Amino acid sequence: MVKIFLDPGHGGNDPGAVFNHLQEKQLTLKLATYVRNLLKNKNLQVNVKMSRTNDKTVSLSERTRLANEWGADLFLSFHINAGGGTGYEDFIHTSLNETSKTARLRRRIHREVVKHNKLHNRGKKRANFYVLRETNMPAILTENGFIDTAHDRKFLESDRWMKETAKGFVQGIINAFQLQKQTAHYRVVAGSFRSRLNAQRQVQKLNKLGYNSFIDKSFVNNQKYYRVIVGAFTQLTNANKRKRSLKQKGFATFIMKN
Repeated sequence: MVKIFLDPGHGGNDPGAVFNHLQEKQLTLKLATYVRNLLKNKNLQVNVKMSRTNDKTVSLSERTRLANEWGADLFLSFHINAGGGTGYEDFIHTSLNETSKTARLRRRIHREVVKHNKLHNRGKKRANFYVLRETNMPAILTENGFIDTAHDRKFLESDRWMKETAKGFVQGIINAFQLQKQTAHYRVVAGSFRSRLNAQRQVQKLNKLGYNSFIDKSFVNNQKYYRVIVGAFTQLTNANKRKRSLKQKGFATFIMKN
């Protein structure tokens, strides 16, 4: 499974770029969330984690630490520009040349994003940004339009534009990693919760023990539940093996067939 770490820039007491009612921290979270949801809904061979899923302060060192400890295959950071310009641009670290793996991944993602976002293409660039320097995996920082330019701002205020731009990122990631549809038939569930907070706490416990897990929202009899998924398998024997392993750690689990 390919691991994609999405990093919505800023958050909490750091709003990022601001123009009237718009704040960069809100826009980056919205865009990253759309990308995450699209990746999950396509049932691809991919795991997705975000540095934040709400409006909270996360330091740069914490963002890179989370990605490094998880062993991500790509760190993708979302930002909104300011300063009177216009358009989209993305960055890889200054130490990398165009033959590097990071540059190859960036080319495929960049190509799809500029097809979808209708913004001026400011090009593929390099910088010594902290999150590009301190990550152990290929890392790309994106600047998705200028919050203080009227032309770009009309797009940034549009949910339709956000969703279309997210499609560009998702198709770029699919192309970059040649992602295929999941062939798994069995999912191991370590809890089904009415409260998302309780599900998040369960995910944190599992991740600390080395189990990659995520929350999958489902509806049963018109009631919303947050299921904690700890593995998807093509063979029932492998799903049962994971179930036994979790039981030894004190987790009550069940297997759900797709």
